[in-house]
Amino acid sequence: ELPQSLSEDFSAILAVTVIASLAPAFDDNDPWLAQRLTPIVEKVGRLLESELPSISKETGAAIQHAYATGAWVLGERTGKLKWLQAAVAAYEAALEVRTKEALPLDWAMTQNNLGAALRTWGIREEGTQRLQAAVIAFEAALEVYERAGAIYFVDGVRTNLDEAKTLIAERTPPSN
Repeated sequence: ELPQSLSEDFSAILAVTVIASLAPAFDDNDPWLAQRLTPIVEKVGRLLESELPSISKETGAAIQHAYATGAWVLGERTGKLKWLQAAVAAYEAALEVRTKEALPLDWAMTQNNLGAALRTWGIREEGTQRLQAAVIAFEAALEVYERAGAIYFVDGVRTNLDEAKTLIAERTPPSN
């Protein structure tokens, strides 16, 4: 039996370690990013598959979000659908805890990132199903960011939303 405070400390340390280890996912200039990121994302994926009762739901959601971001970047860089599917599933799992009511800004960030993963997936397939799901996620994030006055995030989400809508328009045949 470990004291509760140690369990809480371990949970926080684990979350910070996972998030920090996935920070390279944001380095767009690294030509070796996918190669360096793959073993880290795989390890975090195995961690998420295991039962860790000492981790709080919020910490678990933060780890899910970090894993999803790493998987999304791998999907973009490698073109492997498995990573995009993993990213979408992990973002959706994080949203079960990061609710709009409890954590609106975290929820909006996760919605935006979910939209980005869906857009990337949608680019790689026929039709507009994933792109339309991306639009829904972007619009949800935009609503919260606008209400919060988070202008920096509003601009980014609007750009994402416009790109997804443009892709849908390009794929939609004109009506007579």
